[in-house]
Amino acid sequence: MTEFLGKLFDRVYTEKDFGINVAIFVAGLAGMSCYLILHDYVLTLFAFIIPFPIVKIIAGGWHQRLLAQKGKAASRQQLAALYDSLTDSEKNVVQHFVAFGGAVMTWGQMNRLDDPQTGVESLVRKGLLGTSVSVDGMHETFELDLTLFAFAYRWRASQNTDSAAEG
Repeated sequence: MTEFLGKLFDRVYTEKDFGINVAIFVAGLAGMSCYLILHDYVLTLFAFIIPFPIVKIIAGGWHQRLLAQKGKAASRQQLAALYDSLTDSEKNVVQHFVAFGGAVMTWGQMNRLDDPQTGVESLVRKGLLGTSVSVDGMHETFELDLTLFAFAYRWRASQNTDSAAEG
């Protein structure tokens, strides 16, 4: 019996799943409280077993949501740092894409930007801008990194909102 309990305790204490750990704690509290109050083994067993899966699902979902929020915040910080590290000519190219409303542009659209060469070459070297062929196979295009485009689009929208609030 002690070997079984030893294995059980090892399993519980080496568990890495947050939801299971919280569920064990809450179910243990419920079972212990029930036993101390009612002194009934059957009700204690039910008090331990019934809340366990419910608490496991709730705590697991809550923990996953918390991890996802932390991941999104870290991703936003990395994108902000990347965008802030771009030179003025690189930012001009990125904002040119945003002004045209898409992460893909033809050569003709790109040539409307004043002196895009430096920013374009730099973004290509950084792996943030590439060339491709359009779906119809007729036009060569520039493709801006989608995450960078989405960040720059949101950044520009927030700048427009801030300037509208001031004026």
